[in-house]
Amino acid sequence: MRLGLLNRKISFERAADSADGSGATTRTWSSFGEAMAEATPVGSKEALVAGTLRAAQGWRFQMRFREDVTIIDRIDMAGDKFAIQSVVDPDGRRQMLVIFAETAAL
Repeated sequence: MRLGLLNRKISFERAADSADGSGATTRTWSSFGEAMAEATPVGSKEALVAGTLRAAQGWRFQMRFREDVTIIDRIDMAGDKFAIQSVVDPDGRRQMLVIFAETAAL
């Protein structure tokens, strides 16, 4: 991994659900860390969801290794939100992390 390519600041967010008193729950996202990453678009797809055509852009984030990121989290990069699809330590040496995520476009 070439450190000079880690040129995008990203932050990680984790959801917390709380009851609102009327029986419904409210989901809020809280930031729990930041990192410098190389962010690369890797493809897109379209799907029909509830009668509406939606597009999703896939992204690959490569960064230094960290243990606290999981697929239940999301990434914020300059205000854009990315749902994490997979988190991989590609060589098992705990030096690098590769995250595949996607963002939905309306």
